[in-house]
Amino acid sequence: MASSRLIICGPQSSLVVILGWAYAQDKHVKKYAELLRSLGYSSLRFTCPATDVMSVFERPRIAWAKGLLKELQSDHLAPHRKLIFYSFSNGGMLIYHQMIKLMQTDARFRGVQEAFCGSVFDSAPSYMHIFAGAEAFTAGMSGLQGLSVKLAYYMVVILAVLLSPLIGFQPVVFWNTCREMRTDKPELYLYSTDEPLCDHQKLESLIAYRTKQEHDVTRASWHRKVYACATQISVLARGSIK
Repeated sequence: MASSRLIICGPQSSLVVILGWAYAQDKHVKKYAELLRSLGYSSLRFTCPATDVMSVFERPRIAWAKGLLKELQSDHLAPHRKLIFYSFSNGGMLIYHQMIKLMQTDARFRGVQEAFCGSVFDSAPSYMHIFAGAEAFTAGMSGLQGLSVKLAYYMVVILAVLLSPLIGFQPVVFWNTCREMRTDKPELYLYSTDEPLCDHQKLESLIAYRTKQEHDVTRASWHRKVYACATQISVLARGSIK
């Protein structure tokens, strides 16, 4: 099932599960997988529709997360090798949240939980400022397409506000979930202080909070808006998570 998105480097190599950002396509995520291969890491690439990832309802994310966990077990990737979850931006983070919750509450995924050894968060989590969210959704778009997506985004925001008495205001719920995640595995945060879509001050506050809560946290930051993925991946290779 995963063969086209799976790269195996050796029988004992750790497997990095790459959770793509919203609107990421497999061809975008593949360059990270190739770099991981050069460093001796096996990988499995994951992307899904942005409308499901960013839905105000959890059901689509739960379904995708459950499917990925089943894939890891059915393809005998877990618990036979260590698993590292690599989340890009909030799109990857939202799927990661559901995977963690399922691993901790559903006995069917005990094998994945046993194999799970650490997490990498790349430009994540990003505090959901409303206008920054609109820019994130329309990154790379222009003209009518970008305008249409922005209008749709603001309609979803209005819907989220209207539903907030029932389901909570999603940006607040998301951020609190990131702060209070119950994991005892190492966490590596990678981010740029010059990235407009990721509020680094908010992120650094979250990292400080989780460190104070005695989570095993490492961070690496850059001062340039664009930083090479090879540099990001090399931090992982230096042994922050093995």
